[in-house]
Amino acid sequence: MKNRKFLLLIVLMMLLSSCTTISEVLSSTTRSSDSPTSDSVSDTESSEEKVTSEEVPSSEEELSSEVLSSVSDPSSEETPSDITPADLTNFKTTYPLDPEITYTDEDYIVRPFPNGFTYPLDASVAPTNAYLEFWHPETELNMRIVASKEVFNLIEQNGYHNPRFADCYFPVTLEVLMNGKRFIYYEVGMRMKGNTSRTEFLDPDTKEFTKSISFKLSFNELWDEAIYDNFNLRKQWTKALNPEWKVRDDRTFMGDTNNKYGMKKIDIKWNKSPDPSLVMQPFVFSLFQRNGLISQNSTLSTLKMNDTRFGVVTVNEPINKHLLRRYFDKKGAAGELYKVGWGKPEPDNHGYWVKGSLRYEDLRFDSEGKLINHAILGEEDKYNYYEPGYDAKEFDDTSPNPFLKMIDLMKMLKDLEGKSVLESKELLEAKIDMPSFLRYAALSYLTGNPDDMRNNGNNYYIFFNPNEGNKAYFIPYDYDWSLNIKGAGVGDMSGIYPFHSKHEGDNRCWQENRLYWATIINKDEYSDYYGYDIKMNTEYRNIYIEFLREFINDPQYSDTYYNEVFNTYRTTYGNKTMSDLDTSDYKVSPFTSTEIMTSFINNIKNTAAPYI
Repeated sequence: MKNRKFLLLIVLMMLLSSCTTISEVLSSTTRSSDSPTSDSVSDTESSEEKVTSEEVPSSEEELSSEVLSSVSDPSSEETPSDITPADLTNFKTTYPLDPEITYTDEDYIVRPFPNGFTYPLDASVAPTNAYLEFWHPETELNMRIVASKEVFNLIEQNGYHNPRFADCYFPVTLEVLMNGKRFIYYEVGMRMKGNTSRTEFLDPDTKEFTKSISFKLSFNELWDEAIYDNFNLRKQWTKALNPEWKVRDDRTFMGDTNNKYGMKKIDIKWNKSPDPSLVMQPFVFSLFQRNGLISQNSTLSTLKMNDTRFGVVTVNEPINKHLLRRYFDKKGAAGELYKVGWGKPEPDNHGYWVKGSLRYEDLRFDSEGKLINHAILGEEDKYNYYEPGYDAKEFDDTSPNPFLKMIDLMKMLKDLEGKSVLESKELLEAKIDMPSFLRYAALSYLTGNPDDMRNNGNNYYIFFNPNEGNKAYFIPYDYDWSLNIKGAGVGDMSGIYPFHSKHEGDNRCWQENRLYWATIINKDEYSDYYGYDIKMNTEYRNIYIEFLREFINDPQYSDTYYNEVFNTYRTTYGNKTMSDLDTSDYKVSPFTSTEIMTSFINNIKNTAAPYI
């Protein structure tokens, strides 16, 4: 048996040794700085290198589970003895400090990002070397979370059964191995996340893990708020009396040598989609970032909770003020930020939900012209069962009209009706950074997400930039159903043409977002449309088309490059995808195939070609 395993290991090493890293791909390809012409589209497609089945596993996985399970997997090791699991005994009166991080800036591996992106030099916060290594696609990450069964039971009960406390965090110990460097963090806050992915994940009797979950980790939780009295977990420490309080309040993840300027939170998502390649989100968000848009970082890691293996998971950077500080100077980063999804126009109407289509009609005002509390626009408060469609994440809560910028944006879009093209252009450019929006629209089309702003009125952020008169920027979010991963009732996104007029993720209802009718969709092309009286600006549509041409001809938007991303991550994690929770009906997808995504990329190029 030992000889057989040794032979299997040799086979696996031979397979993986042929994989090319992203850095090697970029050394042989450069991105053209000129905008391509329409004639270049077909040329690019015909000249793209096709990846053979020897380079990428087919859907009949070449790397068999027998081979994978026979290779030593570091994530299968038991919890090290020097890690103390989080426990609730004496939690209120103990204030543990993390082991000192002794790594210096020179100890981190800082390499250029394959997408060519660099953070602005005038940004409020410069990315630390630890941060840059953490998000690099060639970095190996292994995460382990340890806590008592009581802690995980609280996470399940309040993340699934009791939505009133869904935003409460409970303490866990986190160990991270990053390219061999080791970090330990005590009392990291953990809670479930997601709208439709919340579920029971523990055996009701033994409290052992039975399913994967998506969750958020918070590194500066203090547990000193009154809400934690509900669990008898409110800590008895203060900023004035306990130096540990400030250490915890300042703590960041992957910060500098003083543990500052890193991230306050990170998001972990299991492969619910399921994505057979596992690299869809790192690929998509990198593409947005590469092409001049604000975008979160995304990468992969192995995950263990206690001694249970959860395979490979996706790690996403949250969209919050800490991300904005790496894109803008101090003034800019202080801009307002909204998360947009579906919501209820009125607080007591529980059966009526509307899309986040920026319709002014969905707002509700009282007799004095003030917004109705707990309606579709406001600050989320799950403790009072309030989840607005337009959730104010960063705003001036001291203002007598704190959500005015969002209200004005929605009102402006309604006011486009009946206006001339020139009048509409003046209105639009006073409230929206139009080049950024048209880039966003083009990339959204090419990444085929049926659950995004255009296709479902969902999953995007709006940032109002103070440096540009509070013009709106649109930020993509939650792309785990992109590149033709199909959910219930969604058709083939690769056959949708660039000027489509329907919500593809919502029963093909007419597009409700006026912004698309003013810029991309011409109502005169649809004889059965009797909706908004908005004239499309041909200049904006042509800019949108030029962006489509540019992105389609980008070497990083190709089946070849997608496979290189796949091979880069598979080289690192190919023998670590095994999950102890796998069953015949419930399986964490290993690196099996890129066929769905690469076919989508090639097919959407063919669909768009006649129009651009």
